[in-house]
Amino acid sequence: MQLIIVSGLIGSGKTTVSKLLKKKKFHYLNADGIAKDLLKTNKEIKEKLLNAFGKSISLGKNLSIKKIKEKLLVSKKNKIIIDRIVHPIFFSHVNSLLNKMKKSSVVFELPLIETSKNISRPFKILTVDCSFNNRLERSLKNKKISKLEFTKLNKMQSNRSFYINNSDFILSNNDTISTLKNKFEELYLRKLLIKMK
Repeated sequence: MQLIIVSGLIGSGKTTVSKLLKKKKFHYLNADGIAKDLLKTNKEIKEKLLNAFGKSISLGKNLSIKKIKEKLLVSKKNKIIIDRIVHPIFFSHVNSLLNKMKKSSVVFELPLIETSKNISRPFKILTVDCSFNNRLERSLKNKKISKLEFTKLNKMQSNRSFYINNSDFILSNNDTISTLKNKFEELYLRKLLIKMK
C-alpha cells in the first residue's frame, strides 16, 4: 500500500491537493467527512457526547454537527472531551478501511497532523503550507466561515513549524491554483510516484 496523508492548517489547500492525488488514481479518504458520518450513525459516540454535553447538542433524535462544532469552539477543554470520545472510534474505523485497501494507493486528508500516530499502516505526510493571511482570505471566501471561527479553529491546531517539522514533503500554496498544480506535478513526478508492482 502507498498511503499519503495530506495535512495542513485550516484553509491551506489540503482538499485541493488531495483531489489532485485522487486524479492520479489514489483512493480518497476525508477525515472530516468520515467524522461527520460517525457523528450521525455511531450509537456509542452519540451516547457519550450526550452524557458529556446534554441534549443541547441534539436536533430531534440525532446529534447536531453544528451544535457540536459550537461546543468545540467554546474551549480547549471541550475539544479534549470531544476528541477523547470520537478519536478512538474514528481511528478504529479508518484503520479498518485502510486494511481493506492493502493493495491500493490511498490519500487520506487529515487536518490534525499530530493524530497521524493513530494510523496503523506505514505512511508519508505531505503538508500543504500557506501563510496565515492567505489561509484566512481563502477560508472566508470559500468555506463561509467567520473570522472568529477561523481564528478559534486555527488556535486549536498545532503551529505551522510543527507541521513542517513533522512532514515528509512540504508543498507551498501561497500563489495561484495554477502554480500549486505545477508544484504538485513536480513533487508527484520526483518524489511521490511509486510504481506499483
